Amino acid sequence: MLDILSQIAQILFMKSLKTYQKPLIFVTIIILIIIAYNSGLLKLLTLENLQNNQDWLIQKRDDNYTLFALLYTIIYIVSVAFSLPGATILTLTAGLVFGLYGAIFVIIGASIGAVLTALLTRYLFRDSLEKKFENQLKTFNQKINKNAVSYLLTLRLIPAFPFFLINILGGLSRVKIFTFAWTTIIGIIPGTLAFVNAGTEISKIESVSDILSPNLVGSFLILAIIALAPSFFNKKKSS
Repeated sequence: MLDILSQIAQILFMKSLKTYQKPLIFVTIIILIIIAYNSGLLKLLTLENLQNNQDWLIQKRDDNYTLFALLYTIIYIVSVAFSLPGATILTLTAGLVFGLYGAIFVIIGASIGAVLTALLTRYLFRDSLEKKFENQLKTFNQKINKNAVSYLLTLRLIPAFPFFLINILGGLSRVKIFTFAWTTIIGIIPGTLAFVNAGTEISKIESVSDILSPNLVGSFLILAIIALAPSFFNKKKSS
């Protein structure tokens, strides 16, 4: 009798867990984001604080390079995965602390974080949204799947497109995660190098806007146009 009751309880528990799994994950994420915003740590991610703590950061790096690099990468992953502000300052930090090699840690952290955001969005929201907006998302997926690589690379190369929004759109789409991942890695290289390089001379920067000069933005736009060119020619060819 006890065995039967135990099996029934287990079935009910598993069914309940499966039913409320997505809402629980969603609520947990919201709570973590609220804690992060109210912890005061995000307020430390400013250009002024970075400039004032250069010696301390370099000292911590020298104490244990491997551990510091690992912790930095984890912080970057969490920041991107939960769409927290401060990625620009974190990228400048990489240049200050690691030099141009810091771009490697930024690219790893940003790419893993972006993939996690896309996977969470896909798991939590895509099915319900596809039911609600079936026709719209069907058209969207058809267009993006046809030229996924060009579109994703273009979005990554243009600074005007918010990084977190591209991650969410990637999750809502039917683009393969592998394609989303490698286009993210390639697409963020130019911008990462620009900001990491700026971080190597952090004392000369008065504001973050100083980094995005017209020439640099123009270079990103040229790269974005090159990335979009194949889909444009394919469209012309098919028409």
